[in-house]
Amino acid sequence: MQLRCLAGLEEVTSGRIYLDGSDITDLAPRARGIGMVFQQYSLFPNMTVEANVAFGLRQQKVPKDEQITRVNRMLEIVGLDKQRKHYPRELSGGLQQRAAGTCRLSLR
Repeated sequence: MQLRCLAGLEEVTSGRIYLDGSDITDLAPRARGIGMVFQQYSLFPNMTVEANVAFGLRQQKVPKDEQITRVNRMLEIVGLDKQRKHYPRELSGGLQQRAAGTCRLSLR
């Protein structure tokens, strides 16, 4: 529960949360700059790795050319560029976790 509070996913019922000396207790989750990768990888099973990574960018209405650039860069950084057309069921657990984390990183 503490990690969920830190990330802003659950309401703090008592006390305050300080990060680097700043009170982040009332900040929106997206304003905290903290990400979490859950054990359930939260990948869409009907979408490729590439489409999963691009999903959040599409939702934020990032221009298509920037989506492509960011997805390509992130997949290369985490070593998933060769698996971009694979579906989650075709990946090992570790690669699924890496893909899920990449989805969150591409939004930064």
